[in-house]
Amino acid sequence: MNTSGKSGKLIEFPCKFPIKVLGKDCKRFYKSVSLVMHSHSQNFSEEKVKKNKSKKGKYISLTCIVDVNNQNELDEIYIDLSHNQNILFVL
Repeated sequence: MNTSGKSGKLIEFPCKFPIKVLGKDCKRFYKSVSLVMHSHSQNFSEEKVKKNKSKKGKYISLTCIVDVNNQNELDEIYIDLSHNQNILFVL
């Protein structure tokens, strides 16, 4: 029983949720991330994606902010990103 007065949810929906995606710094990686994100969010903007290259420049992480309305939508995005062969990790 939750007596703190909070709902017990970790995420309050709808929300803007950051998803970090890691892969090799190449066009296929960028294209894969873009296609998945656009398939789930009509207002996804590549201009707002934060990029962070590895020290040697071989890998890159992209932090994408996506609008989600419920846990199911968020799970579907993670599943699609995780199953893409051009994407190494999704956090």
